[in-house]
Amino acid sequence: MDGILIVDKPAGMTSHDVVFRVRKLLQEPRIGHTGTLDPMATGVLVLCVGRATKLVPYLTDHDKRYEAEVCLGIETDTLDVDGTVLRQIPCPEIPESRIDAVLERFLGNQMQIPPNYSAIKVDGRKLYEYARKNQVLPEIAPRPVVVHSLRRSGPFRRNGGFGMFAFSLHCGKGFYVRSLVRDLGSALDLPATLSSLRRTAVGSFTIDEAVPLADLGPDAPLRDPFLALGMPRWTVPDEARKQVINGAFLPKEWFSALEPTILCDSSGNPMAIYDYDERIGKMRLSVMW
Repeated sequence: MDGILIVDKPAGMTSHDVVFRVRKLLQEPRIGHTGTLDPMATGVLVLCVGRATKLVPYLTDHDKRYEAEVCLGIETDTLDVDGTVLRQIPCPEIPESRIDAVLERFLGNQMQIPPNYSAIKVDGRKLYEYARKNQVLPEIAPRPVVVHSLRRSGPFRRNGGFGMFAFSLHCGKGFYVRSLVRDLGSALDLPATLSSLRRTAVGSFTIDEAVPLADLGPDAPLRDPFLALGMPRWTVPDEARKQVINGAFLPKEWFSALEPTILCDSSGNPMAIYDYDERIGKMRLSVMW
């Protein structure tokens, strides 16, 4: 089984939990995900199955879309409802016009500080490993991120002294929704935490095609991974076929663009992916299919 499987991850499971279950279900050890979801989150989890695991590095930079909800008046150590409460204050009534104005500030390119509970590595250790042991956290520099769209998708409401509203988000790679919620709270002069999160799309993979984990069977539907890459293709002439099979460097003049390219045989079947190597000015083998 070689392809891409789109799973609708349930709440309460880590992305690794999902991978472990799918490995057992499909009897295929070669399964990897292209971007994690927190345990409390649900939605699109893109899994590469079989030989498609070779393509994971090319499937991690996609834009993502989310439906989320923020709870104002409470702060947790993880910045979501799964964490330990650090601070709690009553939330006043907030005009929706003020919320909308704050949301608009986060559009476009910006710098974002990742949450303490994240998988970012510092000195060989993940940040959450420091946080879980109550150790001094290393200083993390803000990282560039982009928000393509951000809008309130539900009314502001009060619930047990807290304030809540839902929002829709379309962002680029490396974006932390929990950090956004933290920063939204700061802009509203309130502690805030993420109360729900559902990923509805990763690149061209949408929730409409995702299969609930509970419904997956041995005949799980797999997508052609090469159709999802969106790369240019080049048909390898017969005289160059042996060079490709042997992983030889290829002249850049043979390619229409100096970017990752899918090389296909005369029948259109993918053979390999080649990238441009600036150091030697040639195309280099990246993935042999």
